[in-house]
Amino acid sequence: MSDTSSLEPDPNFPSEELSRTWERTGKGKARWKPGDKTGDTALDSRLLWSSWVLSPLELHVRDGLDNESLTCALVLGWLKLPFKVIAYGQPDRPGLARKAGSKIEYRCSDENESGMPLPRLSGKGVPGDTLLGSREVCSFAAGTAKEGRVAPETGRQDLQKWLAMDDEAASIEAFGSLLRGVDTVGIPLLNAWGFSMDDAFALPVLVRRIEMSGKQPDDEDVVLYVDGCLSKAGVAELFAPPPADA
Repeated sequence: MSDTSSLEPDPNFPSEELSRTWERTGKGKARWKPGDKTGDTALDSRLLWSSWVLSPLELHVRDGLDNESLTCALVLGWLKLPFKVIAYGQPDRPGLARKAGSKIEYRCSDENESGMPLPRLSGKGVPGDTLLGSREVCSFAAGTAKEGRVAPETGRQDLQKWLAMDDEAASIEAFGSLLRGVDTVGIPLLNAWGFSMDDAFALPVLVRRIEMSGKQPDDEDVVLYVDGCLSKAGVAELFAPPPADA
């Protein structure tokens, strides 16, 4: 073969054709990575999401029923962000990793190796590679999510009054009267329009109070609320029996 007018083979043809083939298939070109801009924001968003599916974000949390840590895990789970949980704590304390089967990387330590505050979200495409605190993490998740929806906090006075109550058994039974909605699969919720930051802030407090009481609530709606919200987020349920192989 030749790309010259001569019948003599062009000695450069093989290397030139290989180079052209390499270019046509996109080989040798820098691949898109988080932070790159194509000029199409919708495309950038899809590519960023795909990169998280391949390399999930890391949510570093404090185990032991830490309010802010559980809030983050709930919101990211409800929004279906591609992420994994890395929990720091002690195995004899109840927490996110309380049951076998929970998809959590558990590190038996009260301190995380970086010394950075918990909870935090890290990964490529996260502003500054790391976000700190539940409100910043949850705001970022809501702003980038492709699936799911979590409504803003309402500031309901009845809910604020409940949150300010002492950690006593009476507050657990009183919670049932705050539930005003039900989602499409029957999970009781605080608001009629679906999952919200009200749920994300109240549920960790409710779970802690239930753990402290040492017994299951009498109100079946409260039981359904707790396990339904935890399950929807991909967190181990509180009242469901442990897996058979646990």
